[in-house]
Amino acid sequence: MESVPRKNNTQENKSSYESIVLALGLERSKDGNFTIPDIDNMEKPTKLCDDLEYELLMEKFEGFNCVDSEPVTRPLSDTTLFTTSGVQRIETMLNNTENILDKEMVVFQPVLRSQFIDGVKEGYSSSFLNLSIIKTSSEIRDVVSMSKKMISLIACHTELGRNDLTINFEENNAFWGENKFRNIVISFSVRGVEVGECVYISDFPINEQRSVNIIDIGIGLERFSWALRGNSSFYFGKHSELYLDLIEQKYDIDKVAKIIDPLRSMTLLAMENVEPSNKNHGYRLRQLSKRFIQHSHTTKINIENLIKTSYEEWSKWGHKSICNIESVINLIKQENDRNFNRLILNLLQEESGLNLYININQDTQSFLEQINFSVDKSIINNILSNTNYEI
Repeated sequence: MESVPRKNNTQENKSSYESIVLALGLERSKDGNFTIPDIDNMEKPTKLCDDLEYELLMEKFEGFNCVDSEPVTRPLSDTTLFTTSGVQRIETMLNNTENILDKEMVVFQPVLRSQFIDGVKEGYSSSFLNLSIIKTSSEIRDVVSMSKKMISLIACHTELGRNDLTINFEENNAFWGENKFRNIVISFSVRGVEVGECVYISDFPINEQRSVNIIDIGIGLERFSWALRGNSSFYFGKHSELYLDLIEQKYDIDKVAKIIDPLRSMTLLAMENVEPSNKNHGYRLRQLSKRFIQHSHTTKINIENLIKTSYEEWSKWGHKSICNIESVINLIKQENDRNFNRLILNLLQEESGLNLYININQDTQSFLEQINFSVDKSIINNILSNTNYEI
């Protein structure tokens, strides 16, 4: 299918939205969302799943080509500093002057949304694995077909009651760099947890004269798995032991998420050999380390195990690290030591009333050895007793 001349699609989207609702056989509920009246007649799972089953995915989206993930760090000339969704593969293809027409792709793309670093709580993270199922040169009938595939994918993973699967529609104007276009967004929630969206991007500009319609199904795999496991499970499911340990120590579940998330995101960046700095990608890694120290400095946890589990999570779906696990651990440890040292230095200055000039860019043991020459040891031990540092 060829690209089409650019046009105004506002009226087209309005009628398209109504036709999608009709074609999917949806029924509006009292809360304004939509449900599927005959959901009891849909296919049932052959087994209950805790995670997405790759074979089921590729069966539903037969003919789609599974492509390798991109780096999460993007060139400074791109529209975002980090990859924030799998559909950004289209931007890369356009930058490389590749043909984007008539493509059907599946990509398991790690993403980082640094604007959410300070908004992390249970169920919401700064980084996650975005399964993106992309179809270009698409039409409204393809939106219906893709949405049916999405519904079927959910149904074959978990038992669904009448109100377990809810669907919502939104139309909005979206921006991609300097490009503006119109979206229809169909969101899917399982037992109150939004697990994915089917986005119809109409009139996406290829250049000033030509455009193409794109469908992108985006699924956050962590949220998808969380919904499958049920509300009694943890969002970062692979870190359940840490949750249980810290909850036993009276930690709020959102506080546990604030400890796990920055280290997961740091691991993702360290896998791409991002070094801490005061600008661009390295600044975000430094920022994540500060948040980790802020939330974890009073907590005794096995940081190395947390990094290893995160490394395995990111690697599971094919994301390739350019650094081995030992290098990732060392890079993160050095930056965490730096920020722990900064925290201790600030506390010591407040407690002693002294202006201390000590290099924080060293391992914590060496830093404390230097501190011992400047501050009364009882003050140091008192401060360290309220941290996770072994005196």
